[in-house]
Amino acid sequence: MPAARVLTLALLILLAACSSHTTHNSSDTTTTSRARPGATATTLSPAAVAASRSAAKDVKITSCSGDAKHHVVVKGTVHNSTKQHANYDVSVLITGKAGSSQYGTVASAQRVAPGATAPFDAATTAPYAPGMKCTVTRVVRQ
Repeated sequence: MPAARVLTLALLILLAACSSHTTHNSSDTTTTSRARPGATATTLSPAAVAASRSAAKDVKITSCSGDAKHHVVVKGTVHNSTKQHANYDVSVLITGKAGSSQYGTVASAQRVAPGATAPFDAATTAPYAPGMKCTVTRVVRQ
């Protein structure tokens, strides 16, 4: 087999391996993993987006500050507006003073009773700088 043909065949095999992907579906999300490390995307269904927006109304960030080690600590509350116990996972984006995205974290409040308010906090290793802001980006209520 000529060398050019072998090289072309090898490149085709390499490209096929690099472009392979796996997709997992559920009723609320689609997660796709690519062959490259760290290349994963999650797409929420319209129902999941609406549920997150509804649950986000139950969440309030009360502070975004630094601890004694100068790491970002996010504190807040969750008020369960439903008629059953609920677990909350709160995704938070930490931005710098200029508004650029710096870090992200997730905090949880578990088994919050109907009508009750519960605290949550997320201690991070992200370095704190004055003027940082913490914003809720997604809430999962189960």
